[in-house]
Amino acid sequence: MGSKAVGTLQIHAECGQNPREEVELVAQRVATMLRNEFGMLITQLTAEECRELLARTGLGHLGCARNNEPYVVPMYFAYESDYLYGFSTFGRKIEWMRANPKVCVEVEEIASHNSWASVIITGQYQELPNTAEHSSGRRHAYTLLEQRTLWWQIAKAAGEIRTTQPLPTIFYRIHIDTISGHRAAPDEPPEFSKRRLR
Repeated sequence: MGSKAVGTLQIHAECGQNPREEVELVAQRVATMLRNEFGMLITQLTAEECRELLARTGLGHLGCARNNEPYVVPMYFAYESDYLYGFSTFGRKIEWMRANPKVCVEVEEIASHNSWASVIITGQYQELPNTAEHSSGRRHAYTLLEQRTLWWQIAKAAGEIRTTQPLPTIFYRIHIDTISGHRAAPDEPPEFSKRRLR
């Protein structure tokens, strides 16, 4: 016997011969199924909400490309105004961003499968080299980043994999060109109205 038939027999058994109770029980079970399976409402974040998420997170995924080949890596960052500030040692992502400064960053906050927020940024990679011209920019980047826990960890780990010798540190920032985001929240279906059978 199929599951639908078994479910129908269970409802009959629970409600006896009362058709009104049977309809109401079916409605309750459909509402429960909708809450469990489809209970998510996705809305768009405002620009201000996107920036608030950037300010309180600090970890995202950086996407870059070279010769039509994509590359995505985790990124610790500090957000301020129209920039994301980052730190790295030299590697593929720095090499690729020097060749093609157009980048994308994705940041998310996830509470559960139906409760989350995400922000997408497109922008331009701008390196802050260790020169007198950029010394103030590097100091500013360091000041912002040191407020983030373990902001240096990813770059340091990458350097230790490649060599036991200290590697030059690279500070950079990403100028935000576009920003957008979405939020998901639990969405309970409207209660089924009780109708009298006539």
